[in-house]
Amino acid sequence: MPANFTKEDEFEQIWIAENVNHSYGAGDYLRDDDYLDYYIWEDQNSSKMHKKHLPDVVVFRGENPNIIFHGGCLGCISQRNHGIDRCKGCKYFRGNWINPNLFIDGEESAKMDGDDLKRILGL
Repeated sequence: MPANFTKEDEFEQIWIAENVNHSYGAGDYLRDDDYLDYYIWEDQNSSKMHKKHLPDVVVFRGENPNIIFHGGCLGCISQRNHGIDRCKGCKYFRGNWINPNLFIDGEESAKMDGDDLKRILGL
């Protein structure tokens, strides 16, 4: 590996393997902290990667304040309330179905009201 090879370079190679070459699970070897970093990087760089490596693909990507590891993350606001490191112990983080679902009843975004929003924003 070249001396100037960075984590970003590694993440781009994983993205190419999964999205261009359809080698799903290419990042499965990553340690939990790096796996978390990869998903944050992927969330921030998805549009750029599509333009660079798949310019003819139309991407429909919704806005979500969560880093999405699995569809089970879509309505959960636990990472916003407790930090993203909390996700490491959840079954949806790496598809480890032995782990518990760390979604906390009452914290899903569909049940939020104005008081919840003020609490989260510290108002």
